Amino acid sequence: MNLKVRPLMRRCFSTSVNTGEQNLITWVRREGGRVGALDQQGSQEGGWGLRTTEAVKAGDTLISLPPHLILSLETSNPLLLALFDRVPEELWTVKLGLKLLSEQTRFQMSQWWPYIQNLPKRFTVPIFYTSEEIQALQYLPLTHQVHKRIQFLNEFVAEVKPAIVGQAPQPGQPFNNYQILPHALAWAATAASSRAFQVHREGGGSSLLPLVDMCNHSFTPTGRLLQHSSESQSLPVLEVVAEKDLEKGENVVLNYGPLSNDILLLDYGFVMPKNPNDRVELRYDDQLLHMACLVAKVNIDSFKDPTTSQLALLTRLNLHGPSSSQMVTLGGTELVEGRLLAAVRVMHAQDPMELLDVDLEALQTWNQSPPLGVLNERKTIRTLIGLGMLALASFPTEIEEDQSELVKGDISENHRLAIQFRMLKKRLLLDTIKGLKARDPT
Repeated sequence: MNLKVRPLMRRCFSTSVNTGEQNLITWVRREGGRVGALDQQGSQEGGWGLRTTEAVKAGDTLISLPPHLILSLETSNPLLLALFDRVPEELWTVKLGLKLLSEQTRFQMSQWWPYIQNLPKRFTVPIFYTSEEIQALQYLPLTHQVHKRIQFLNEFVAEVKPAIVGQAPQPGQPFNNYQILPHALAWAATAASSRAFQVHREGGGSSLLPLVDMCNHSFTPTGRLLQHSSESQSLPVLEVVAEKDLEKGENVVLNYGPLSNDILLLDYGFVMPKNPNDRVELRYDDQLLHMACLVAKVNIDSFKDPTTSQLALLTRLNLHGPSSSQMVTLGGTELVEGRLLAAVRVMHAQDPMELLDVDLEALQTWNQSPPLGVLNERKTIRTLIGLGMLALASFPTEIEEDQSELVKGDISENHRLAIQFRMLKKRLLLDTIKGLKARDPT
């Protein structure tokens, strides 16, 4: 069951910034924050961002957010705390989403009401996709995460519903006795995942930072987020400072971190071309690597019947054994994850004796001198090329077909994003194959 986007209440909340009484800059200033020469501006992608209204010097403070405007998990409500305990730590976005819903259902009684009114009503993350749009991603690691989140949200709401919604109003009910449905919690959790920042404070972890979260993402940021203690108390003050000299009208953007396109789409609803942090995930599998050898025309049987010394090194690489982590990646500047590179080199070793005193660190990096010899390196590179070709062949469409589908005018924005996502994965694999061919010592 896919989740559809609908507001929690019958009353709809604005998806755009109200430049009147709900202007966030005015609200932050009124609440004791400081905002420099900034203005709210619609972006070309249809969202909102911040830009300078005059020239700014590097190091100048653009936003100073006081502690009481930070929306964190901190609460004294025992029922809300009990709900937090039911959520796994890895799904912290659901916890923060529950806190956001508890404030949303207080309406004007919440100190964050002007901020909440200006949150987007709709998001372009895959948990809101139709089944057809999810299928259009064509990438199992991501679709698995999407279905996992949808399933948790549905099961969580069904499990806790009797505890938070009774036959009569309950004092201290964290959602003001409104019913919480899966689509509402999905909206709130997505607002958290797409806008939260890591904050070091009591009850902290990731928190929502009004106005700061209007700074869009870039790998070449013009702003930087700083945190320090306030003069009067130990709670943090959050500041955005200019990373460099900015001209009037420049966008203020932050680097959200080394995030792959999987995370950017799953949590934020967009993808980045030429993302240096993007990778293609694969499961280390003997049979798959044997098939890669066949594709690359490399004669090898070791993947089916590894020796004791080979298994010992695979165990040290955490690719063999009951608690091993067998997810490996292709792509990036290094072309291949170090563990995968080392494993293929190990499996192509002809003489078990050469593995006795091998440098495991050297096996995981590209060196000017192949650690196990030129012939081993040649087989390794060809096997990895074969693995990239198999990964590319796992997509049911080719890039040319994707490009043709993109020019159609009758596909949804979600479907368009899904096609862009899978195209970037395919181009990443093509670049990886090209890079591996350039490393072939022959």
